[in-house]
Amino acid sequence: MQYSLAFFLFVLALVFFLPGVRRILFMRRLKKKGIITLGTVLASKSATGWLWTASFGNQDRPLVGYQSSNGQKMIIQLATSSVLPQRRYEAGQTVQVMYDENCPERAFIVPEWKVALRETWVGVAAALLATYFLLAK
Repeated sequence: MQYSLAFFLFVLALVFFLPGVRRILFMRRLKKKGIITLGTVLASKSATGWLWTASFGNQDRPLVGYQSSNGQKMIIQLATSSVLPQRRYEAGQTVQVMYDENCPERAFIVPEWKVALRETWVGVAAALLATYFLLAK
């Protein structure tokens, strides 16, 4: 029983940890030379559309419009960092967007940094619990 629980926790750790680390690395690279501006959520729609999996996991993919420093209007679709199905962005909402000045289509919504950190730490905690159950006798 404890091995199956440890396996479940380890899989859960991977589900949270790997995407979180991937997003954090992307955001860290962008933070070094990024510019923050205000953008507007134009729409928020499901990436999986009509599929039954749309009710699970990361379904929030807001279309965000913003203007780069050279005056170019950008509209990009961003993936949020959550494995939870709740929507955090609604059409018309103003959000902070960080983008690369040399490549304005490389961007992220600034509040997603905290979400990615939280989910990475959830993954670490699940991995520690899995290790505990593996070593417990």
